[in-house]
Amino acid sequence: MELVYLWVDEYKNIKNEGFNFSPKFECSYDKDSHELIIDKNDNYVNIFPDNINVTAIVGENGSGKSSILDLISDIPYENPLLSAYPITPSELIIYYNKVNNKLYIYKTNINIIINNQSSIIEEEVTKESIQKILIYPTPSHTQEEYLLLLNFLISNDISFPFNIPKIISFGIHDDFRNLLHAIENKNFDFYTIYSPFEEDKTKRFKIFHILLLLAYLTNYEIKISVQASKNYDDTILELEKLINEDMIDKIRYFINTARDNLENFSKNSHYYINKKNLKNDFFKIYIEIIKRKNGNALLDFRGKNVFYFDLYPKMSDGQYQLVYLFNMIYSKINENNILLLIDEGENYLHPNWQKNYLLYLIEFLTNNFLDKQVHIILTSHSPFLLSDLPKENVIFLKKGKQVDVDINPFGANIHTLLSHGFFMEGGLMGEFAKGKIDDVIKLLNTPNKLSDNEIQDCENIISIIGEPIIKNQLRKMLDSKRLKKVDEIDKLTEEIELIKHRIEMLRKNQ
Repeated sequence: MELVYLWVDEYKNIKNEGFNFSPKFECSYDKDSHELIIDKNDNYVNIFPDNINVTAIVGENGSGKSSILDLISDIPYENPLLSAYPITPSELIIYYNKVNNKLYIYKTNINIIINNQSSIIEEEVTKESIQKILIYPTPSHTQEEYLLLLNFLISNDISFPFNIPKIISFGIHDDFRNLLHAIENKNFDFYTIYSPFEEDKTKRFKIFHILLLLAYLTNYEIKISVQASKNYDDTILELEKLINEDMIDKIRYFINTARDNLENFSKNSHYYINKKNLKNDFFKIYIEIIKRKNGNALLDFRGKNVFYFDLYPKMSDGQYQLVYLFNMIYSKINENNILLLIDEGENYLHPNWQKNYLLYLIEFLTNNFLDKQVHIILTSHSPFLLSDLPKENVIFLKKGKQVDVDINPFGANIHTLLSHGFFMEGGLMGEFAKGKIDDVIKLLNTPNKLSDNEIQDCENIISIIGEPIIKNQLRKMLDSKRLKKVDEIDKLTEEIELIKHRIEMLRKNQ
């Protein structure tokens, strides 16, 4: 199932406008005559996998890109100037199901007269049979987000389009003393015995066990009335008396799993586990242990947590952004027909990652959701993404309206796309640099003589210009100015010599 056409009377900055999302069809709707024209594009060429279609929406900030995604995903529009309640816009939506080769027309508060010029049978429906997933892929880099991402990486037999580190490292937070203070026993050298850096592996993990019990009791605000014993097992048993059996089992499971699957044990504070040895619920159990009482938010690190986790080696920012996106997609898809709406997913990606963004996204969906029909709708500013798409797969947006642009982005080089007026009005140069260069041009074009300081200023700017054509032209203009000054000096020198000659002649004739 894919989105073919969307028409809306009014939604945010979009008014009486239709948008074509499928290169297979060309549709239009006339509000006055109520005529809906559906025509098939016989010249359509498919370059994507059979179960995937891709549409990009491009335009400058404020053009309505995000508004279209919100509209598609049924986010209500509240305009307090017009109404105190969310507004339900009049809209017309057409879907195409390639499995049964049929068009489905869904409408709200609108009359239509269908003029179907294609060979595809259409049917009006009263509800949309498609799962809509709207993603704003901006990682928050919170602890909970990262733990859920790690759980995603170990919980699923997922194929990634790039290598994911196989090792998970973990260590203990420096604030462990804040937790141990609750059971401090002053009858013996407490912090020496209860050191998380105990050289014996078994003893060290018993201390970790105690710390995790204390973290749970602290986070769930359970009163701790236990003093530590020199025997770790006795302390563990006393603390467990304050906790329900289910949580006791989970804490034991977590500690035993971490201890038994270490790649090696050393005296330092970092530990390494191959993620393939961790069961699917490992990090979810840890999240449950360190939750707040009566809430889902995780507590801050300081004094209320035990371990920190990371991948080894660490993922790059680009990998993290994409894995975060894949996690969101994977966790939400649960139906066969999907509208996957991603708002500027290439943000925060290095240009090299932007070049691979669409390729990786398609590979991820193909490898993991081959049995689903997915229509990806992306908003973007990236010319790298556009160069992966034929013109028919791009909605060029300007002030809330779809416009025609005289460029085919597929396979185009990035400079060609950027230099097009739709993307960069006023050229490709930064305004600060442009202002400096304009100042030089004004000076060199003035009919007045330039001072030595003005000539030096021009020379300084010209010397650092990177664009060779502009640089060479300005240098010629500067040289010309210098030559004029030399000519003036020569002329004055000649006049001086003539005056000297006349003075000499006058002296002789006295």
